[in-house]
Amino acid sequence: MIRSDAQRGYMTGVSLPLLTLTLVTVGFTFLSFMKIVFMERADFELQQEIDFSMKSLETDALESATYEIRGNGKDTQLVFQKKRSNPRSTGPSRSDEGSMTYATQPKGGLVKFCRLGGTRGRGGLQPMTGESMFGDVTIQLFRAEALPSGGVHVILEGRSRRTGHTYRQTAVYPLERKI
Repeated sequence: MIRSDAQRGYMTGVSLPLLTLTLVTVGFTFLSFMKIVFMERADFELQQEIDFSMKSLETDALESATYEIRGNGKDTQLVFQKKRSNPRSTGPSRSDEGSMTYATQPKGGLVKFCRLGGTRGRGGLQPMTGESMFGDVTIQLFRAEALPSGGVHVILEGRSRRTGHTYRQTAVYPLERKI
């Protein structure tokens, strides 16, 4: 009987640390896996927000007749003037209701890429980036350049503050510059 108690004590003494080590290893593996999942999700949201913003920009560019670049550097605004719905109208448009403005705006430690409906702000400000759950997307670069051959070259680059990774999209739209 003494011998079996000694064996039982030895097994308990060995199995408890092994069980603890196993649980710690499984917990660490699970947390490492979750960190990888969250980092991948953050990078996915970065790409998704930049792609969606460029797709909206492209849609407005295709519906526009002219563009205008206002400001420079960090205060760049790109304004698309929509094509008139009534082709017989020859006079100037009544307002800027047919235009869409794209710009960056700092808010809450992030720089957000925003779309402003109508240059007078009647359409409201619509943040297109920086609203993600995991990514913490901030815009590093928004640049619109007039091309000498006609058209506009747009660059939009965002960075995930969670992962530190960047993602850039560029596009060229063959539009006339508003003078």
